[in-house]
Amino acid sequence: MPHESYFHSNNECYFMAYSELKPSRPTLMFIHGLGDAHIHSLSYLTSKLADHYNILIPDLLGHGKSSGSDDYRFQHQIEGLQLHINHLQKAFNLPFSDLILIAHSMGSIHATLLCESSLQSSIKGFINVEGSVTQYGSFIAENMMEKSLQESFAIWFQDFKQKKIYEKLAFDYISIRP
Repeated sequence: MPHESYFHSNNECYFMAYSELKPSRPTLMFIHGLGDAHIHSLSYLTSKLADHYNILIPDLLGHGKSSGSDDYRFQHQIEGLQLHINHLQKAFNLPFSDLILIAHSMGSIHATLLCESSLQSSIKGFINVEGSVTQYGSFIAENMMEKSLQESFAIWFQDFKQKKIYEKLAFDYISIRP
């Protein structure tokens, strides 16, 4: 049966759906991408996976049941995830010592940063589903989110398309030059 946790920190509310938690099992954490939410992974909580794994399904800030924020930087999101995981570990007196991250799309950037966080020694695996884990992918996503918050995304994206995409393609592929 699915359970829900709400963790509050600095006027923000972090949501996480989770399965029955048992200390003898490894833990799978599903991290959604941009514009997605926990709702698309809920079926894992009642699947055969839940018989063998603890399952955690957070909503990142600004998604699903988590609150909005003034700060959507990746590092801020990671700090919130760490706090929420630590909260659950204390509440259930249960270490998530065998944590496997399963991240989709932009959630892979969050998962990569979690692998470098204070949870590093607990993370035993990372499954990247259609994700960008390069510094370039992180740079683009970070800039895209910053410009969206400043309400200047359309201007930034037009410039990005022209300079970073079209001109690069034209340089690399003579057949599409004007």
